[in-house]
Amino acid sequence: MIPARPLPEWMPSEAAGAAVLETGRWWDAVRQRDLEGLVTVEALRRRGPVIRNQVNGTFAWLIPIGAADGWSLPDHTEVLSGGRRLAVPAASLVHTAWTGGLGVAGPATSWYVRPEGDCLTDPDALHRALHVAAAAPR
Repeated sequence: MIPARPLPEWMPSEAAGAAVLETGRWWDAVRQRDLEGLVTVEALRRRGPVIRNQVNGTFAWLIPIGAADGWSLPDHTEVLSGGRRLAVPAASLVHTAWTGGLGVAGPATSWYVRPEGDCLTDPDALHRALHVAAAAPR
């Protein structure tokens, strides 16, 4: 069995729960509205960690800095780079149903797909998945 790689230094501790981190330091992020995000997660076949923020109804993928420069993006999708902020949950906060109350049934911000390794999603695969999801019938 291959041992799991340690998580990156920027990952919030379990005690912290979550932290608001600045993009462009360790990674950039691609954020997408809930409905489109769910379709993109499935188009990626759940490869690559993804953060779900149930308060603002978004999904976010972490990608290498500058990887999305020049991308054409579908509606309801944005790149967060160069000093924008993103709530990042501790690795232990994995998606559960949220009922709108803090600590009621799960955290408001959690990993929808569990983080591992460097916690980055392959940017080429993500870019393709964003466009596959945009073309999917609703």
